[in-house]
Amino acid sequence: SAEVRPVDSVNLSFPLLGIVNTVDVKVGDEVTAGQAIATLDTVILEARVAEAEANVAAGDAQYAYLKRVGVSQDQLDAAQADIDRAQAILEQNKATLAEATLATPINGTVVTVDITPGETANPGQVIIVVADLSHLHIETTDLSERDIPAVQIGQTASVSVDALDESFTGRVVD
Repeated sequence: SAEVRPVDSVNLSFPLLGIVNTVDVKVGDEVTAGQAIATLDTVILEARVAEAEANVAAGDAQYAYLKRVGVSQDQLDAAQADIDRAQAILEQNKATLAEATLATPINGTVVTVDITPGETANPGQVIIVVADLSHLHIETTDLSERDIPAVQIGQTASVSVDALDESFTGRVVD
């Protein structure tokens, strides 16, 4: 008997709390690196971005007004600081909005999907696992101690999968 696991796999989760809006994959789907596979509801996040954009525009207008009426440099500097602060908040809100889209970092196959639209995703909660099934690691659990001296790293090995009634060629790596 043996334990089979992919060499490369990723456990995917959202970094923020939210209601799942879409799950665009199912178990067995092939995915490519960068592909969006799930999203959170973004209504509140989009509103925060719009509010932050309005604050930047208001700051720009205030700065232009102050410059036109001829205030001191200290007042202009304070107005510019307000604009910079509003811009930073806008960038932070845009970054948070981007985190509402879950994308796979690797090419592979979806092996688990543990959430559906409408459910709440918690930060760090693994909701989808993607694995590269083209390279599997097979660990034997019943190799006799008497046979170990005959096994060498780099040696080819025949791997039989009873459920598929097939054999594959592998290589001993450890």
